[in-house]
Amino acid sequence: MSSFFSTLNEADCCGCLGCVSVCPNSAIGVITNRKGFLYPQIDETKCIHCGACVRFCQFSNTILPPKDKVESYVCVLNNKYELNSSSSGGVFFAVSDYVLKNGGVVYGAVMDDDFYVRITRADNVNERNQMRRTKYVQGIMGDSYDKIKKDILEGKIVLFSGTPCQCLAVKQYLGESDNLILLDFICHGVPSPQVFIDYLEYVEKITKSKVKNFYFRSKEFGHVHSQHSEALCENGATYYMMPSADIYYKSFLANLMSRESCYNCPFASTERITDITMGDAWGSVAKELNSLNGISTLIVNSEKGRNIINQIMDSMEFKQVEIMDRLQPQLKYPAKKPIDSNIWWQKYISKGLKGTKKISFSPKERMINFSMESMIRICNYIHKPEIYKKFLLKFWK
Repeated sequence: MSSFFSTLNEADCCGCLGCVSVCPNSAIGVITNRKGFLYPQIDETKCIHCGACVRFCQFSNTILPPKDKVESYVCVLNNKYELNSSSSGGVFFAVSDYVLKNGGVVYGAVMDDDFYVRITRADNVNERNQMRRTKYVQGIMGDSYDKIKKDILEGKIVLFSGTPCQCLAVKQYLGESDNLILLDFICHGVPSPQVFIDYLEYVEKITKSKVKNFYFRSKEFGHVHSQHSEALCENGATYYMMPSADIYYKSFLANLMSRESCYNCPFASTERITDITMGDAWGSVAKELNSLNGISTLIVNSEKGRNIINQIMDSMEFKQVEIMDRLQPQLKYPAKKPIDSNIWWQKYISKGLKGTKKISFSPKERMINFSMESMIRICNYIHKPEIYKKFLLKFWK
């Protein structure tokens, strides 16, 4: 059995930091590496060599439960207003609504006022709503493990929504519980929190203003074009950028800035350790339902998950599909590390995000990026951001 604590190989640590919570002597702290990812570090003066951290760290040794058949659906919320506030078809909203209405609590990713993504607790709709929408940044678990354990011991129903590796860590920490519902998503990999903060500073230089709100998957132009980034700034300036021309989004989709463990992810499979898996529905799968504003893929992984789906049937339109012939890449294999990923990081560490453009973009894409950033600057300078919006719509047509 290998663990990060025996190999000290960054590829063996997914960043769940459950080891910090499981240590009986508070001997494990957290450090940030040069890429901006968090890793555990043992304080040898406090360590009692009990082995709790090594036993907990099972990421590289994960064995997924085999499946005879994959039960999968495409689905979409019936409530069009709530659908428009969801990144895809609204699975998280429907499942979390069911949990809250039954007196439970929800744990999920929230972007805080400093734009760090943290796993937080919600026992009401307003707090839950902050967890909605996709966030392409690694979430920080913090003290969530102990809070979840307390809620479970008090007999509450707990929904935890996170990456597959975070769900594994919660399951490792708590063990089996009838009151724990695990909802993961089809994960592309997690970028560094520090790179995202640097990206926002990059956006602020273009808009000449502080960012006050940011969305990775805005439906401003409908679901078909919802892959673009949207930043709203304090001076009224706006930043919209399609993935192929956005330095952060393009680097993320090209797997250039993922955590090292993402290239060795054991969860890139239809076999999961959670109750329900959710994700986007694109292409031929999405055509199974006629929705212009978002559709989700949903995979049932347990009897508990199946019971929950039965409870939310009235709030969503479901259609069972055969997904095995139309699998997303992230359900078949981990993200592949590009040969120039190390060069990307060298450029980023020495020159910042702007220095990575020649790695992230082709020459043609660099020209498009330059043109669009220039147009954003001009439109915001003359206080006419709507001109840029009209340009984008015309460009997409």
